[in-house]
Amino acid sequence: MAGPPFRSLGHYGGKYRGVVRVLPEGLDAYRTGRPSALAGARIALFLDDDGERGPVLAMERTDQGWIFRSLTPDGRPEDEAASALCERCHAEAPRDHTFGLPQSR
Repeated sequence: MAGPPFRSLGHYGGKYRGVVRVLPEGLDAYRTGRPSALAGARIALFLDDDGERGPVLAMERTDQGWIFRSLTPDGRPEDEAASALCERCHAEAPRDHTFGLPQSR
């Protein structure tokens, strides 16, 4: 896990709480804001609504850039058109298509 659960305000109107998971070999790069330092980095946001599993949003760094995927709670791929929305929003992220974890106040 990259950090503690948080309310994911940027997805689904803030309905879900999320947990970010990063493969071990990319965790340090993610936490320090350098996810592109490792081609093949995989980041997933597991969403839930008061314990009820929600969608899983995933992104993978390739040599050509990021690939975005959206999965149903049971792991089936969702409409690929949603990936364009993910890509458009994440293009504005401060660190190579990633927003990082919420900062504690």
